[in-house]
Amino acid sequence: MENFNVDDLLGKIMSEMGNQPSETLSTVFEQRLTELNINQTTAAEIMGVQHRGLMGILNGTLKRIDFSTLNKLSAFLQLPQKEVLELFMNTFKDQYSLNVNKEKVDFIQNNFDLATLKKVGLINDITDFNEIESSLCELFRLKDILDYRPSEKVPAFSAGKIKKKNSYSQSTWLTKAEELFEELNNPHFYDRNKLIEIFPKIRWYSTDVSLGLKNVVSLLYKCGVSVIFVPSFPNLHVRGATIPVNGKPAVILTDYKGFYATLWFALIHELYHVLFDWEEISQGNYHMSVDDSDDAVVVQKEMEADNFARKYLFSKEKSAMIKRHLNNHTEVVKFAKFNDVHPSMIYLFEAYDSGNKPAKWIKAQKHNVNVLESLGNLNSTWSDINSINQYVKRNREIYN
Repeated sequence: MENFNVDDLLGKIMSEMGNQPSETLSTVFEQRLTELNINQTTAAEIMGVQHRGLMGILNGTLKRIDFSTLNKLSAFLQLPQKEVLELFMNTFKDQYSLNVNKEKVDFIQNNFDLATLKKVGLINDITDFNEIESSLCELFRLKDILDYRPSEKVPAFSAGKIKKKNSYSQSTWLTKAEELFEELNNPHFYDRNKLIEIFPKIRWYSTDVSLGLKNVVSLLYKCGVSVIFVPSFPNLHVRGATIPVNGKPAVILTDYKGFYATLWFALIHELYHVLFDWEEISQGNYHMSVDDSDDAVVVQKEMEADNFARKYLFSKEKSAMIKRHLNNHTEVVKFAKFNDVHPSMIYLFEAYDSGNKPAKWIKAQKHNVNVLESLGNLNSTWSDINSINQYVKRNREIYN
């Protein structure tokens, strides 16, 4: 049975919305009842449809419709199917305009990527703006969506180098992160010397999947560097970012590509920015994106941060040393232990160095570890708004 999806027609409906009254399916249906001198119940019986379902079509409250019902209506009304469909669109348009504040609709569409929010489960329907407003207000803890203000922070990104970032998703991600940092309210002053002192120990913590990342986050917190995890979006190709919050470095990590080693790479990349680019970041002078190929300065800075993270975690020279033993997992584990890193890093860096060779990436995936295990309570999802809003409360034992 073919289904009619109102979502697919929303664009056309919105573009055709005007101030002139439109004939609707309901008015034409009532005229037909008058012609035949019958009531709604009898008409439903003649067409072989349920009365409740028929009313849902006529008043525009159903969002998904059995297309066969429109065929039966077409026959009953003795009108072409296309005309019946247009009448239904007018009905839906009128119902839509009664229930939605146009100012809020425009505001939401101008500030959020609704298709992506639906994909991650934050909203259920891109046409239900009442539900959309409710979910967004819950996420950002607002009384009215018009009170939403996107973050104005200028971040230093650790980003994928190929695909362009989506500005709406980026804004949502940054704004929620900034709110969490404000709630966290790190009481420690940023101490660069203390950060330098603990830096040599950070790599070793990667060997402890369950507690390593959380312990490092706690150590950094005491240095005045706050680190949180915020779930990514499908079209947001970033590994992490650093922004200033209350005059202190604030690092955001995310689940880019789902590799455990990538979490650590992004962390070290961002700590490079904290150590060497903090003055620019704190003053809001860092660049918004690394995707601008004309900006040689920012490209160079990002390359330096990547090179630093790679050399610190597991250099290319070390990769060359273990390369011929990659089919011997026992040897890889021993070499990883000797170099104070998790074995999954060796396989991931080999895959990255080899380019697009599927076999290398398959092996990296095989030896990858569960990112969720390493995150524990640091993890949250967009589909569970409460899990994000309870982030600070849930992790107070880490941030102390």
